[in-house]
Amino acid sequence: MAKNKEGKLPVVDENGDYIWRFKLDAGKNRRVIKDNTFAELFRSQLDEMLKVVVLTREGKKVRVDGFYLINEPDRVYPIWDGDENP
Repeated sequence: MAKNKEGKLPVVDENGDYIWRFKLDAGKNRRVIKDNTFAELFRSQLDEMLKVVVLTREGKKVRVDGFYLINEPDRVYPIWDGDENP
């Protein structure tokens, strides 16, 4: 994407919609899902989002610790290493 006159990326796209950007920092010693970068994308996003959002079902807190991809229902990926779960 082209930068503006100030050398910054634009805050809106060609349709006028705002563009959200945020950096996802993996922990220094964090094990990543190396054999499936697509799953690692979701793992890192879930990790960061769950630092500021609480998931609920019928108003009650739901604690999650992993996920699976629709095309791989038999493989569950952990969001955190064993002792990291907040």
